Amino acid sequence: MLNTGTIYGINGPVIYLKGNTGFRMSEMVYVGKQKLVGEVIALDKDRTTIRQDLDRERKLSQAEMRFR
Repeated sequence: MLNTGTIYGINGPVIYLKGNTGFRMSEMVYVGKQKLVGEVIALDKDRTTIRQDLDRERKLSQAEMRFR
């Protein structure tokens, strides 16, 4: 199953997604077109928070989508 979300904020390695994405706590997810690895660190009714694994060579842009 492919879950997606829309990024509405980035603060360093922390990424915020709008809405209920269907992700679960501690789930490993792929981030953006480059498929960077991230981990779900918080879930709320209308927000999912993901911590992006730090990779100084590749960065996520605000315009990219999040998917698993």
